[in-house]
Amino acid sequence: MRRLIAICAAITGLVTLVSGATMAANAPLPRIAVLNFDSEGLTSWWGPNFDPGAALSALLTDQLVNSNNFQVVDRSHIDAIMQEKNLTVNGDISPATEMEIGHLIGARYFIVGRIVQFDKTGQNGGAIGGLMGGVLGGSGVSGEKVTLNVAMHVIDVNTGAIVQAVGDERSHVSTSFALAGFSGYTGAVYESQQFLSTSMGKLINESAQNLASKVDAQKLASTSSAPTITGKIIELDGDSVILNIGSEQGVQPEMFFNVVSVKYIRDPDSGKTLESTINKGELQIVSVDAHTSVAKRVSGSAAKGLTVQGQ
Repeated sequence: MRRLIAICAAITGLVTLVSGATMAANAPLPRIAVLNFDSEGLTSWWGPNFDPGAALSALLTDQLVNSNNFQVVDRSHIDAIMQEKNLTVNGDISPATEMEIGHLIGARYFIVGRIVQFDKTGQNGGAIGGLMGGVLGGSGVSGEKVTLNVAMHVIDVNTGAIVQAVGDERSHVSTSFALAGFSGYTGAVYESQQFLSTSMGKLINESAQNLASKVDAQKLASTSSAPTITGKIIELDGDSVILNIGSEQGVQPEMFFNVVSVKYIRDPDSGKTLESTINKGELQIVSVDAHTSVAKRVSGSAAKGLTVQGQ
């Protein structure tokens, strides 16, 4: 009897495991975008025409793509949108700006970060040189130790909240870290095998690998599939739109909502009542109380009685 119970328990556990794996496989991959890491304030000992923040962002993007756990927004698409809308990201950016950019490029999550430290902490002598070959040239250096320290946040575009905060710190010793001869910059040079085979490339890529491994795809996927917050417009007061949902329903300042008109239509063939949703406009939350919130109209129209749905 005990043996039978043990077998049944094992089968139940196996079914649960397979069911969980199937659900994970069927869940939509979280859509994520990586902005250039901030490197402002660092001493540029590596020379001109090299941006360690851009290099780290490019290699982190590749690592996230290769993990097959995310939908990763192409960096050229991000650059094009930023240029078209005349948006720039310098240093820390506000949640409102993050949310604006996120909605423009169609990402649910943003990765932003800062290179806290990128220093040569030891050198045994010799002339500062460069990475060898092609666009990277110069003479070598003996015994340089370089330390890279990075802080990274994963941001929920819908709420502006930080859903993950991770970091990485590592040091390498090499004979050639500096980039005195770096020229002919193009965005793809950081992903090239030529750069990845250098001491600088190996150090930054290892950091990118570690940071990518810490991004919790399962957590982001579960958040992405969370129930949509819905409510109604209960009053219009000048430019303010008052909703019947607040913090008790999960509403937070800076969140975006679609204004929709829901119509129920009877299908003449099947006799079933069908639901049709028509987008009317977009709102952004300005302030929140327990059971109400105030929004501003971003686009389209808003009218009393219409339904709102969180993005």
